[in-house]
Amino acid sequence: MDTWNRPAPRRLAPWLALLSALTLMAVLGVTWSLDHLALPPSGRLALAMIPVALWSGAITLFVWLLRTLDELQRRIQLEALAIAFPAAMMLGMGVEYAQKAGFALDLGVGDVWPFMFLLYLPALVYAHWKYR
Repeated sequence: MDTWNRPAPRRLAPWLALLSALTLMAVLGVTWSLDHLALPPSGRLALAMIPVALWSGAITLFVWLLRTLDELQRRIQLEALAIAFPAAMMLGMGVEYAQKAGFALDLGVGDVWPFMFLLYLPALVYAHWKYR
């Protein structure tokens, strides 16, 4: 890939952060709207797809950003994801089984998914520390 099509990571990172923040705000807004507004089924479905569309844009931007990194930085990102993804699955499974045991009945996996994303941050710090 030539350098003309490879934007600098420092130019993409703020856009990724902005898109992630917009996605989180959209999730909160859509959740509130679905709980409090009387909408027809088609309107509810369209509203529910807004965060999905935003998150697909964030994934695309994240992949584009990864392709601009050198081999060591890619390895660090991969290791952080290899830690965070199973940890997120464990968190979701913990909530589900706590519900089956009669606890945390007011929580759902959908309520804890923002925390799943936050698991990536300590995993990234660990991976950076390991390769320093």
